[in-house]
Amino acid sequence: MVKMRNLFLFMSLFFMLALVACSSPEADEVLDYHNSLVDDVQPKLEEIQTLGQEVLSMNSQEDALEKQKNEVIPLLDEVKDYIESKEPEHDITKEYHQLKVDWINALRESVQLEQEAFEGLFDGSLTEEEANEVLAKSEEKTQESLEIDEKAQKKWEDIKEEYKFEDIEEEE
Repeated sequence: MVKMRNLFLFMSLFFMLALVACSSPEADEVLDYHNSLVDDVQPKLEEIQTLGQEVLSMNSQEDALEKQKNEVIPLLDEVKDYIESKEPEHDITKEYHQLKVDWINALRESVQLEQEAFEGLFDGSLTEEEANEVLAKSEEKTQESLEIDEKAQKKWEDIKEEYKFEDIEEEE
């Protein structure tokens, strides 16, 4: 669940943005897209982080697996479905969107592989060596998701510079 914490920390860096330059359809779309991620995805990532902490602190590995299977994975699927449902029209948003799609797919696969490894160990369908191989693949996917997330963050910084967006903090 360390990977969830890292992703949560990254996503928490995002702020609501204001458009300070002349608007264009491309600028409007990419800003709306990004802000929708902040508004709709960020709360789910925070919930996933909380659930991840609960999973890590559980005494029973079986209960932890059930919580991950029944609560964490469905939330990840909601985030994945939400991101994949977006259909941007402009190239700049399409590029940013593709990074987000690739990120959530790698993250989702990582968590699924982790789940499969531990379930396989508990039900005896995997040997310890096989489970370790699956866990290694999970870690590779985690690393891939972090690298893609970093690219998405860089892309967003480039977009902010290009369209002269500035960060503003939303008051609660």
